[in-house]
Amino acid sequence: MRASWHRFLIAKHFQTLFAPWHRQNPSDFGKRDRTYGDKILDVIVDLYIRLIAAGIRLIIIFSGMVWQLVLLLFFMLALIVWIAWPAVSVFSIIYGIELLL
Repeated sequence: MRASWHRFLIAKHFQTLFAPWHRQNPSDFGKRDRTYGDKILDVIVDLYIRLIAAGIRLIIIFSGMVWQLVLLLFFMLALIVWIAWPAVSVFSIIYGIELLL
C-alpha cells in the first residue's frame, strides 16, 4: 500500500495543489517588454493554468484514494483467508474422513 501511495504521489499532489502545471508560467514565454494589458492577461492565464492543474491533481488524488481503498479491501480479504485457511483445511479433512466411514 505504501508503494501505491508513492506511485500516485498523493502527499505531493496535496502540497502542490494550486501550483502551476509543470511550473509553467505565462510570463516565461514571449517578449520581455510587456504592457499593462499583457500583465493582466498573464495573471488571468496563470489563474486558468493553476485551476486546470488543480483539477488534474484532484482527479489523481481521488483515483489514488480509491485504489488505496481497493487495496485495503483486498488485503483484508487476503488476511481473513490466510487466518481461516488452517481451520478450513482441518474441517475439510475431518469431513472427508467422515464421508469415507
